[in-house]
Parts: sequence; C-alpha cells; structure tokens
Amino acid sequence: MEKGRLCHILGASRRTEFPILTIRKTLLLAFLFVSLLPAMLLTYLAFHVAGDAMREDIRQSLQIEAESVSQDVDKMLFERLQNAQTWSRLEVMQDIQIRDVDKRLSNFLAELKSGYRNVYQQLLCTDTEGRIVASSSPDNIGLTRPHAEENAFPGTANAAIRLETLQLDNRGDNLPIKAPITSMFNDAKIGELILVFDWGQIYRMLDHAAQERRQIALLDANGRVIAASSDLRKRGALLQKIPAGWIFP
Repeated sequence: MEKGRLCHILGASRRTEFPILTIRKTLLLAFLFVSLLPAMLLTYLAFHVAGDAMREDIRQSLQIEAESVSQDVDKMLFERLQNAQTWSRLEVMQDIQIRDVDKRLSNFLAELKSGYRNVYQQLLCTDTEGRIVASSSPDNIGLTRPHAEENAFPGTANAAIRLETLQLDNRGDNLPIKAPITSMFNDAKIGELILVFDWGQIYRMLDHAAQERRQIALLDANGRVIAASSDLRKRGALLQKIPAGWIFP
C-alpha cells in the first residue's frame, strides 16, 4: 500500500513538471519581449535620428563649401573688372587715337599679359569701329572683331564695364571683358579695352576645390552649367541643364 501510494505521489510530481516548465518559458519569452522590443525601438529611433543629423551636417558642410567656392569665383571675376576699369583709364590708352604707331600700347598690353601669366588669353584695344589697333598678339592688329552680345557686369553699379557672351568652344574657353576708353580732352569714347579672360582659371579653381572627392558645377541664371570640375567636364556637362535634385532647396 505504501509502495503504491509512493508511486502515485511520484507520478503526480512528474505530471506537474510540464506546466512549471511551460510557465517558465512563457515568463522568459515575455521578459525578452518586454525588454528587447523597447531596446530595438530605441535603437531604430537613435539610428534614424543620427542618420538625419548626419545628413543635415553633410548638407550644411556642402553648403558652406559651395559658398566658399562661389566667393572665390566672385573675387576672381571682380579683380578682372578692376583691371579693366583701371587700365582703360591709363594715359597710354590714348595711343589708339594715333593707331599706336610706335607700338607703345601693344608692348604695354604684352607686358601686362605676361605679368598675369595665364589669367588672360589676350589683351587688345579697338577703335570706335571695332578694328583692333593694339594687341598683346601682334597678328590680330588690323582685324575687326565681330559684334557680340554684351551684358553689364553682374552685381555692380558700373554699367560701363561689359561682358561679352561666355565662349565655350575648341578655340579656348574665355570670357571677354570690355571697358570703354574715353578721350582725355573731351570725354568722348575713342575705343575699347578688351580683356579676354581665360575661363580655364575657373576650371582650375573648381578642380582644386573638388580634389577628386566630389563634383562641382557653376550655373548661370538659367540653370546651365558654365563651369565644372574635371569629371563633369569630361562627361560633357558644360552648357547642360543641371539635374533638379542637385540644387539645395
């Protein structure tokens, strides 16, 4: 009898083992669910917030770099305007009235071009009919420059300084800058000083800023690429419309 009772008790103990294990598993799963789910949510939120913050930092960094490059381009072009304005008022410019017979003006322009190294492709002076009277390149003297569209230098009150249309072609990319030459005696216009600015200076500036790590493009008012870093130029981006997604809102 005792033996049967003992077996009965042991059997009862064995039967109650399974519910105990099931409860433990349930509690363990519940604990894991309660602890891990918030941790996963917090991790996701932290990653998402960090990603947004990182993207904003990158955007601001690129914005600052773009503004810095833009200021450098503005400075480069403004210095060219200052050259045109200052040189056009020099006494030697009056020699176009006697067609630079002693070549003093041409020699002066050649010295300026040499002193500024690769900044200018050519410096020249024309009479009121557009004929080249003096030039840093003697072969051009006597030729007539074709009429080109002109615009006032942007961002300045001096409308006397004019820009011809940017030339992007196989002859060498350049931007002609024109300043009137007036007579010292009656202020009448006697000709023009033309500085043919080498647009490659802008390319080199953008190449330096890009340093093979990014791509940089300079746009005109119509959204066309008028200068770009090396990789974009090789891909034919010049004079093309920039993708809308490239422009900061």
